[in-house]
Amino acid sequence: MPGQILILCTVLLACWLVWRPRTWPIRLQLHLLDYRIGLLVVVLLYWLALVSLRLRTEPLVYDDTLRYWAAAQHVDLLSANFWLGDSPPLISVYFSLFGRNAEQAGLFVTANLLLHSLTWLSFVLVLVRSYAGSWWRVGLAALLLAFSLTIEVVMWTGTMLAETLSLSIMLLWLAAWLRLLAKLHTKQSWNSSAALLMLVSILFALVRDVHIYLIVGLAGLFGLLGLWRGRHQLA
Repeated sequence: MPGQILILCTVLLACWLVWRPRTWPIRLQLHLLDYRIGLLVVVLLYWLALVSLRLRTEPLVYDDTLRYWAAAQHVDLLSANFWLGDSPPLISVYFSLFGRNAEQAGLFVTANLLLHSLTWLSFVLVLVRSYAGSWWRVGLAALLLAFSLTIEVVMWTGTMLAETLSLSIMLLWLAAWLRLLAKLHTKQSWNSSAALLMLVSILFALVRDVHIYLIVGLAGLFGLLGLWRGRHQLA
């Protein structure tokens, strides 16, 4: 809650700067302020909120945690059981690195918070780069980061489960899509963005089995759209 209040105050400050009377002193004029400073303030407040959250978070263990611990003890990239077992491969690797047992609970929560913050920041930065108004970017970033601090989202960082990893990879996947679509829209070179999307899609598939169906479905849809567009241009 304190973190959300801090970021909400930043949103109100950005709105005040946008709608204040033009007759105010020149030292307060909006065009003299760089919106990047506002973004930096939002990010710093976000990190401050996460640090305070880490100091107050106690790791929680559930029944599924025991299954992840067992899978983390047998991570073998050359084994078929590793790729076809009950636990998704990327989750097993994540637990083997940061949460092999109860003694690493504190490390696991710290890794969750870092992953949570970095992926949300990456998603927000990719999104606001394509937003039209300069200072509106500050408000948009603040609102999205405030949403990432809601209890329904951030609560998973304090648990020894795979939800934080899954949500973080999904955010990276969405950010990669946004980046590719922005390149296509502006008719810029999109080869690197497509390669990034393919890499993140592989991670997205390795974190949840059901994601494979989503990726295959989207690939088929875009393939059909590409064929239709090619025939339409030829006609």
